[in-house]
Amino acid sequence: VEEYELEQFQKEVEKAYPGLCSDIDEIQVINTGLTLFGDDAREKRQGLSFGKRSMLIDHGSINGVDGLVTLIGVRATTARGMAAKAIRLITGKLKKAYNSNNKSAYQPVWGGNFKSFGQVKNQIQSFSGIHLSAQEADALAHNYGSNFSNVLKYINEYIDLASVFPGTTTLKAEVVHGVREEMALTLKDVVFRRTDLGTDGKPEERSLSICADIMASELDWSEVKTQSEIESVNRCYPRLG
Repeated sequence: VEEYELEQFQKEVEKAYPGLCSDIDEIQVINTGLTLFGDDAREKRQGLSFGKRSMLIDHGSINGVDGLVTLIGVRATTARGMAAKAIRLITGKLKKAYNSNNKSAYQPVWGGNFKSFGQVKNQIQSFSGIHLSAQEADALAHNYGSNFSNVLKYINEYIDLASVFPGTTTLKAEVVHGVREEMALTLKDVVFRRTDLGTDGKPEERSLSICADIMASELDWSEVKTQSEIESVNRCYPRLG
């Protein structure tokens, strides 16, 4: 994302909502990604590539290459259904029976085994005597759902992991969980992709330092490596003006 693009967007926001973002320096973090929806005319005009729908391709009927099937997924919300269609197609080619009573049609997604969100929050508040604020319990429930205990179990190893990073609702235990159970290998993995540390703008420097120290302990980083990881995160935030 170039600075002129941010300036253009800031002007659009200011025009629609005067005073909301009056200066480009107020932008704390930039999230970019693929545009999933749009019209063909705009796609050609702006050189964009819209992923509008998932595609299941039977190369046997289209290209004459029997036994080859391609599934191009676009949305996580339709992934299970598209996978079922692909399996149905493949089992048909293998002349095997397709089990339409597949448990994936009704099995809860990871962390989704609960009847109400309030139920999960109550379970968190009463978990092994660990006290979390309402905001902290809410964040934990949103991010881990019914599998919140996968995070809180690490507090039994080291009680300090029960505390949150300054100015956030992110538990230090989430960092350990990210490394041990979600394959986080870099500080950027944890800050941007495993926790909410970097969701609402740049974390405080002391938060980055604490997070890096926890990861260094888990992954046996040297001081040089730890500092390099912190600098790598800092480079992800815009320096404007």
